Amino acid sequence: LIVNDGNHKQWPSVVSQDVQKHAQDLKSSVYVISGQVKGRTLLPLPPAASSDVTERGDSFDKSVVHAVETVVIDWVHQTQSVLKKSSAQPLLDGQNPTPFAELDFWQARQANVEFIFDQLQDGKVRKMAELLERTKSSYFPAFKKMFNDE
Repeated sequence: LIVNDGNHKQWPSVVSQDVQKHAQDLKSSVYVISGQVKGRTLLPLPPAASSDVTERGDSFDKSVVHAVETVVIDWVHQTQSVLKKSSAQPLLDGQNPTPFAELDFWQARQANVEFIFDQLQDGKVRKMAELLERTKSSYFPAFKKMFNDE
């Protein structure tokens, strides 16, 4: 209801855009949390990724570029937090894990990293990467590095 433009035609455009942005942020947060509940890292796509990223001559829609850059920053933080998790954490927490806990940790981590990698192989994500590269975005190297870290 909130993200449908027709439901708030009477609103000032600034208010409408702000409400839509907050609704999209909430949707993305719920998406990420639902993945965490399942032990997976879900990378939410920006709304602009659902439509074709169109080029107008040599210029690009700056709001689309900004949305992609913003989501790339979030993805970098998400993937870094996965890669920084330590199998020694239960020991640091005062627990006495068995060797099976270590094996479980590494199996879960492998599955999660593969899941992240699979998401990054999606065609929409590839188009996002191309957009960042063509616009010479300062976030393209971070985006490219995510592929190398996986």
